[in-house]
Amino acid sequence: MSNCFGSVQKGITICVDNCAKGTPIYKIFPNPAKDQVKIQFEDVHAIEQLPQIVRLFSEAGAKEVREIQATEQYATATFEQDRAITVPVSDLPRGTYYLMLVNRDGSSENVRLVLE
Repeated sequence: MSNCFGSVQKGITICVDNCAKGTPIYKIFPNPAKDQVKIQFEDVHAIEQLPQIVRLFSEAGAKEVREIQATEQYATATFEQDRAITVPVSDLPRGTYYLMLVNRDGSSENVRLVLE
């Protein structure tokens, strides 16, 4: 198409459908945390897409300080109501940690977490 200056306008349209398909969408709160951390999932209908294990690593010692078998929590009434996994942290020293969500295929996602 030409305008009054004789130039041509071209464009490209990209359509993306469900780009998060197969990836659980979640939020982790509170961060910074004191007593507990919640990992709340947006959609829990496809249990096989949710993380299998939740691990908490200390930044200071680079060692695992907590492991939660997430699959055990999926059948509880609390999970059905809140769509969340609760990680207790009140007994841990204050500082920086990394929360690792391990999926069934072995892939993982890490989130930096501060305990105050």
